[in-house]
Amino acid sequence: DEVWKRVLAAAGLDGVWASSSPYPDSVAYTLMEVGAKQINIPFPDALEAYGNHFVDFICARGYFKLLRCLGGSLPEFISNLNNLHLHMALVFPAIVPPAFRCKRVTTDSLELHYESTRPGLGPFLVGLLKGAARCIFGIKEGLTIQLVRAPQVDGYDHEVYLIQYPQDDSLAGWNDAHPYLSGLGPVRASAGFTLDPTM
Repeated sequence: DEVWKRVLAAAGLDGVWASSSPYPDSVAYTLMEVGAKQINIPFPDALEAYGNHFVDFICARGYFKLLRCLGGSLPEFISNLNNLHLHMALVFPAIVPPAFRCKRVTTDSLELHYESTRPGLGPFLVGLLKGAARCIFGIKEGLTIQLVRAPQVDGYDHEVYLIQYPQDDSLAGWNDAHPYLSGLGPVRASAGFTLDPTM
């Protein structure tokens, strides 16, 4: 792809990657910034598109079952992202994942608290959530994600989003204090035997 070659050249990278190796955040930021300039779109729009595409990419790589196991609804899925990152840290101990907290969950909306030491990735999160809603839960209409406040706390981002989604009566008994009692619960290690896309 000629655009990808131009992005790599402008970023000063060779394009040789290993999926099992972590890379510095600076590499990802540079690629996204250069890519946005190459196709002439605002950087926040590029971040959101990347987040949306990322979900399609990992589902196509065989991880749909793993993602689907994180919950039977969008709030359950978001709440279990912390557990997913905890398991990933066993393989990549150097990662510093964001934190997600769902509050004020109703049958058609929730308040998401997103905390990260990586600045400016809110649009990527929005794209990722839209991609997950579409790819995993089949939500193609009726989803809105609105940033309501973004205070800086001790050098890290703490953003709060209002997420509205189609009516889901299964969420009527949601427990903010113990969200795992409301849904499927955290990922079980024993499930890895059936969730591994190579098996």
